[in-house]
Amino acid sequence: MDFFSVSKLFWILADPGNFLVLLIVLGLLLQFVPRVRTAGVVVTGLGAVGMVLVFLLPIGLWLLAPLENRFPVPRLPERVDGIVVLGGVTRNDVSAARGTPQLQLGAERLTKATQLANEYPAAKIVIAGGSGEIDPEGSPEAVLMREVMVDLGVNPERILLDDKSRNTYENAVEAKRVADPKPGEIWLLVTSAYQMPRAVGAFRKVGFDVVPYPVDFRTPAEHRRHLDHLLSRLATGEKEWIGLLAYYLTDKTSALFPKP
Repeated sequence: MDFFSVSKLFWILADPGNFLVLLIVLGLLLQFVPRVRTAGVVVTGLGAVGMVLVFLLPIGLWLLAPLENRFPVPRLPERVDGIVVLGGVTRNDVSAARGTPQLQLGAERLTKATQLANEYPAAKIVIAGGSGEIDPEGSPEAVLMREVMVDLGVNPERILLDDKSRNTYENAVEAKRVADPKPGEIWLLVTSAYQMPRAVGAFRKVGFDVVPYPVDFRTPAEHRRHLDHLLSRLATGEKEWIGLLAYYLTDKTSALFPKP
């Protein structure tokens, strides 16, 4: 099983919402077994306490803030030769069912890349994104994103596609192959601020020098006590920190926590 498949299966269990519910359910089941009833009570209690802590404390914001603050929005240069925008902004399954691209949280990656494309009309545009699912449905994300950019007025002849990559490291590998950057060229990398450290590390690892342009900031923000919202924010931060460590241990990044 390759790195991509292992990471996806691992995240099904590591997702904080899934993990806490599994703890509670496992604990309840253990309480039906006399020999481990006490352990079951403890496990159930851990899951319940975890839910309460997520509700009371801004843990997700604590995890996201250092990621988002790592790379500031840069002052734009006079010349830009190319723009790379990473996927993660469309719902491929819903898009396939509805017959039109459907955007989700994180769509600022696409709207900001379109704005930058208009500001630099000579720049090439690379859209990096196949599908992040083990069993993908519908068109690759890069195809859907190109359709949106063209609808917003970008000349399709400027757009190059990586429709094969499945994660951030593969984004870097395939984007470099498609872009074929030349020495001295200036390329912007557009993705969500929380993902930028891992993305920059991957691009540096494959030798693609980019100027980070973070978007889609989630912090600072009010700690709103809606459990689904809090778990989603926590999951985003947890996933990135685990991703940074996994990329470092598997030699897919230039540093554990890349810096400007």
